Amino acid sequence: MPDPVDTGARTRVALLASAGKAAEQLAEAVRQAGAELVLSGDPAAIDPAQVRAAGAGAVVIALEPRIESALERFDEVLDDPSMLVIYDEADVAAHR
Repeated sequence: MPDPVDTGARTRVALLASAGKAAEQLAEAVRQAGAELVLSGDPAAIDPAQVRAAGAGAVVIALEPRIESALERFDEVLDDPSMLVIYDEADVAAHR
């Protein structure tokens, strides 16, 4: 079986999180994992179309009660089978 070809392409990631320690920690984790952070913002303040326009192939979400209702607007993006979606608890991420 042939080895997969490494094209050198990095995963493009959108981070949906309120500003603060959790967002900072998750953004740094994305960079350390070798991914490209293409969008970062509070889901209450950005439009779901921005995730697609940024060319994101993955979305990292820092879950907290304050943003959960805003995430409903992102259902079409998050339900896309081609999109990798990672949820993390904001409180946990902030204390790493």
